[in-house]
Amino acid sequence: MVSPKDGKQTRRVARLAGKYCSIWNQAGICEAIMSSKYEVRCNKDIILGLAKFWTSETNTFLFLWGEETITLEDLMVLRGFPVLGRPVMTPVIGSMVEMVGEMEKKRVEMYRNTKAKKACHWNWLRHFIEQKGCNYEHVAFLSLWLSRFVFPSLPEESIGKHVFPIAAHLSQGTRVALAHAVLAGLYKDLTFLKQQTLCCIEEISVASPFQLLQLWALERFQNILHVPPNALKPGEPRAARWHKVSSRITLPLVRSVVQLAENFQWRPYAAVLSNWCHSSYYKEEKIRFVDSTNFSDENLQSYVKCLCASELVGVGGGKEKYLPHRVAM
Repeated sequence: MVSPKDGKQTRRVARLAGKYCSIWNQAGICEAIMSSKYEVRCNKDIILGLAKFWTSETNTFLFLWGEETITLEDLMVLRGFPVLGRPVMTPVIGSMVEMVGEMEKKRVEMYRNTKAKKACHWNWLRHFIEQKGCNYEHVAFLSLWLSRFVFPSLPEESIGKHVFPIAAHLSQGTRVALAHAVLAGLYKDLTFLKQQTLCCIEEISVASPFQLLQLWALERFQNILHVPPNALKPGEPRAARWHKVSSRITLPLVRSVVQLAENFQWRPYAAVLSNWCHSSYYKEEKIRFVDSTNFSDENLQSYVKCLCASELVGVGGGKEKYLPHRVAM
């Protein structure tokens, strides 16, 4: 799971999916894990081009034609992160305490025994996942997945202890609202990135998975990419559209594209797309909303959650304003 670039890693994920897929479905993370197999090639100019328009007062991009932002809906659709479930800061209890203790013990051991002074992804993978008969394979795998694709930490490619309680909950099939914490981290780091660029800092390190923001830009802005996305195959997640797609995207191009309202797609997930299953709330006809506590459709419950203004709580306990009504069409 260290890299999605070769067949060996794909086979490893497939093997783990065969053992734990039912638990992943129960926890609502199966699509998120499968989406991680697809590589979104980083383009710093897209991130820097958008950061120029970021405003921390509302956690939105303030363009000449109006406001926009990445929302819980985008994280749910583009990466499959659940918006329903327990907060990421939920304490561990029972057998999960032992799981977390074993993870922390091994992390400290790797830190002490390596020149890099970190528990790197590759060493973690070899110890827990490739070692036969390991008692903590599942929670270790989830810790690796969370550290690489969901809540990355600095230094890069290291296992952070902040993910162990979350991994323990997920390994038991507990649903955790990952989308809220991921988005809180993105908002926080966008503010930091904007501040650092204004100060003309040349080297800026941020931990959040900015590939999500890049996916958002590719889906939302026309003309930012001059090559077509991949055609989805049956059963593939939305992220597969952008697997290894590359194009010459420059900072001036990004800034010129985002300045025009006609380039922005308000409802990209409602467009007709081969092998893409629309959820019920993307239908063209109007839907009558009633008391959300009575909804039996979990997808609809998730969508309503995406529409409600709230306070997002990050992994470290930091809070960010979530104001989706400001960008509603």
